[in-house]
Amino acid sequence: MNLLKKLNPGDTIGIFAPGSPTRLELVEKGIKQLESEGFKVSIPLDPSKNYGRGDGSFSSASVEERVAAFNALLDDDKVRAILSARGAYGTAEILPKLDFKKIALSKKAIIGYSDVTALVSIVPKLCNIPAIHGPTLTKEFAEASESKDALDSIKSLLSLLRGESIAPLLGKFLKNGAAEGPLLVGNLSVLCALLGTPFEPDFSNAVLVIEETGEAPYRIHRMLMQLKLAGKLESLAALAFARFSKCESKNIPSLETTITQFLAEQLKSLDYPVLAGLELGHNGINLALPCGVNARVEENQLRVVGKVVE
Repeated sequence: MNLLKKLNPGDTIGIFAPGSPTRLELVEKGIKQLESEGFKVSIPLDPSKNYGRGDGSFSSASVEERVAAFNALLDDDKVRAILSARGAYGTAEILPKLDFKKIALSKKAIIGYSDVTALVSIVPKLCNIPAIHGPTLTKEFAEASESKDALDSIKSLLSLLRGESIAPLLGKFLKNGAAEGPLLVGNLSVLCALLGTPFEPDFSNAVLVIEETGEAPYRIHRMLMQLKLAGKLESLAALAFARFSKCESKNIPSLETTITQFLAEQLKSLDYPVLAGLELGHNGINLALPCGVNARVEENQLRVVGKVVE
């Protein structure tokens, strides 16, 4: 795995909107926070361009416009990292148009989560560089002045990109053990949507970390069964569950009951450690993790052991 470019004070961070548009005021707040952290900002395509149009458009711009804006950030030598404006939906439709050789040569950190899982999960496989599952401009950066969780999320991201030591993520074992492998981090429903496509990430010997929001328990079960039936769960080195927010149902209101206990029962047959409760994902602290970089699971924690930047 080649290493990413290190982020230094005064560097420029590019903003891209791979899918849905977002509100202008959130873009402005996110930029203000980035600038307060000592960075310059480049935005070749307005992430709020199509917000609130109400004409059925769910993307910030056409596929061609989004790809052109992304390429502009790759080509700009001043841009050291590329931060997604938000998640929502739309990243998958730009994947066939992206130049992954150009991404590999750029060695620029691509950062995002939720729908941006479609990109950050495949970059290590196709480009042999890490990608970062972490904060977005109009969520954590926009909320940093009002939310300690958002601010701590940003701190974890910037620490990672500066090459500083990464604090272990604490959790709770559902199944004891120790294992090490490359990180694969992302949203469960998006990962499932990539199965069987040319952009399916590499699950082999991976430490898989999944998060989800707004999905009923039966849908969580269905997606995990899809991973299992596709042979992906059996191929892992370890499995870790991050935050599953708003995934309760009327009949089973306890998140612990619907997720933690249920999954512990379903995963008894898998011969590797299973961890739960990692602090990342939607609706809370969203600590950054580098996809493609080795991590070790042991002693109720996940610890990044591989290098991220040079």
